[in-house]
Amino acid sequence: MWGCTIPRLPPTVDAVNDHATGRSGMDHIGGSGRRGHGARHYEIRIAGHLDTRWAAWFEGMSLTHAPDGTTTLTGIVADQSALHGLLQKLRDIGVPLLSVQGDQE
Repeated sequence: MWGCTIPRLPPTVDAVNDHATGRSGMDHIGGSGRRGHGARHYEIRIAGHLDTRWAAWFEGMSLTHAPDGTTTLTGIVADQSALHGLLQKLRDIGVPLLSVQGDQE
């Protein structure tokens, strides 16, 4: 992909309900499709075509490959903490971040 070895995919995260809070594991990053308080739609653009097998790791985010050699991840992100979690995942796999755009609410 960028001349480096791609790390193995992490184990999938199950959407297990947290009975103490009533929230599911999908409430933190996209996935559920609902917009709660603080949830926003984001487009995160990265350099290179990220293989679609990574889509499960980005829980509910859609991956779109552009002809210019970039990938855009789009979807609902629960809050700033969840956004930082997504950005850390991109950092951890070593992809260059090009832009992050959130909707204006």
